[in-house]
Amino acid sequence: DYMIINNWGPNERSSKSMKIFLQKGFHKIHVEYTGSENVGFLQLSWKPPGRSFGLIPAGAFFHKTKIEKDIQVKDKGLRRSLFNNYKYLGKPVNEISWNNVIDFDSIRDKTTVWEAPFSLSYEGALNITKAGIYTFRLGSIDGSKLFIDNELMINNEKVQIFNERLCSIRKVFD
Repeated sequence: DYMIINNWGPNERSSKSMKIFLQKGFHKIHVEYTGSENVGFLQLSWKPPGRSFGLIPAGAFFHKTKIEKDIQVKDKGLRRSLFNNYKYLGKPVNEISWNNVIDFDSIRDKTTVWEAPFSLSYEGALNITKAGIYTFRLGSIDGSKLFIDNELMINNEKVQIFNERLCSIRKVFD
């Protein structure tokens, strides 16, 4: 076997941060992530007022589950949906209640992610217990977005560069 074309090149990790003043209470949160390779990295962290940067704890996330006697019941965690395309199109191939931090790194964790291309959506509410200025940081390979209260706060989408390599092969037959 001979390598004819090697067009491999790692996508680099990148992160973007932003500051926002949030009132005490629940705020709608939506994180989107697209993957073009079978490796993945996504991390959402914050710096609450008077504290240092860290992952947003799982206990700060909630999602709507049902209405009981005119009262909206919230379960801990976010709703995570997996799509087998880049565009969040059609019915998700998997939906689960995600009661964990948003921090996965398939290389660090020695795991595989979903077959590319794929997209992930995390939706729910973020419980802010103290009003103030919060700094959010979203890091990923490929592309990611953070929405708070339906507003795009961080756009970490990357322009994928199209690489083309050509070769000629001449084989002599006996």
